[in-house]
Amino acid sequence: MSNLLKIKQKLLKGIESDQLKIAIESLCINKKKPLGKINPWAWWVEITRGCNLRCDFCATRLFPRNEFRFMEEKTYRSLMAVVQETTPYGRVEFGQAGEPTLHPEILKFIHIAREIAPNIQLLVYTNGTQLVSGKLTYKKLFEAGLNFLFVDMYSSRDVHSKLAIQSGEQWWFQDQKPDDAINIFQYQNDPKVRAIQLSMNPYNWQKTKKCGRNMSTFLNNLDWAAAKSFGLEPVINPPARRCDLPSKFVTVNYDGTFLFCCFDFMRLSVDKFGNINNGLQDFIKHWLGKYMQSTRDLLNSKNRADHEYCSMCKFTSIRCDIPYWKAGFEQYWNGGKWNKRKLSEPIVAKQTYQKISTSIKKKGLFDI
Repeated sequence: MSNLLKIKQKLLKGIESDQLKIAIESLCINKKKPLGKINPWAWWVEITRGCNLRCDFCATRLFPRNEFRFMEEKTYRSLMAVVQETTPYGRVEFGQAGEPTLHPEILKFIHIAREIAPNIQLLVYTNGTQLVSGKLTYKKLFEAGLNFLFVDMYSSRDVHSKLAIQSGEQWWFQDQKPDDAINIFQYQNDPKVRAIQLSMNPYNWQKTKKCGRNMSTFLNNLDWAAAKSFGLEPVINPPARRCDLPSKFVTVNYDGTFLFCCFDFMRLSVDKFGNINNGLQDFIKHWLGKYMQSTRDLLNSKNRADHEYCSMCKFTSIRCDIPYWKAGFEQYWNGGKWNKRKLSEPIVAKQTYQKISTSIKKKGLFDI
């Protein structure tokens, strides 16, 4: 009997919500989606914390210069084991609060992913600097088992197109995407599929796109003087809009800790969850836990204002207003049993970005 099936049997006890019961009963039925109705779209994985660039519009600009943290192999193997058991035909995206290609063992990590989860789709978000410098090549990344690269071009289009051509793989510029191009953000049934998408970095965006509505404020943690040129300013009054991120994406930091949202670069929520190093049990406790259920409930009601962190975010995806979560919000899993929770209950008092910034300075950027 698989570990997930054992957990399913425990989860089926004490359910009072019909919607939740249907969701839990859907576990372990579809081999491609063992999590059934609570299946995440993708895993956001931070194998490197820290970046070699200091972009005006990114929260990593606040990190100490040239200070990096790297995911250890033990943590990574624990992650991939859980991915294989829960989402074997899903997607793992390397990025988050750092440049993944700086990880000294990125090629080995891609190999490991292929060994443990052979059908998983692997995508790397990169600023392309390691490719331009020659420290990494498309060939090595693809031979290791990578599927897709999304490259923000910080060198000329000519330089990047030349490297893409040399790769021998399908590639395109995002603003000149051919009609028959693969959607790199949608799972492809071929585990050997490969493609490169080259994108202009935000400094080169057209003025109509270079504005606050197309970018994140990272829960109000930016160098505001630098970000001003992109039309970014602290969010005081969040939009009355849903958000699907906490229902679709699992965010895992370099040390194995979970976060509630991929925009939490400063790890503000890091002490609220478990760790992927503890395996499937901690993942289920996180994914179905009180904080995530409460967050989804508020967002489903278009109530960002009553959430301690979502109140400082105006991000909206093209699908953000479509209700996605299929397991209800009335109950949460504490690791041993289901508990009831009040619907539409605020999560802590709304905090200002000044208070958040102060707490970061006191705690440090990597340790919180």
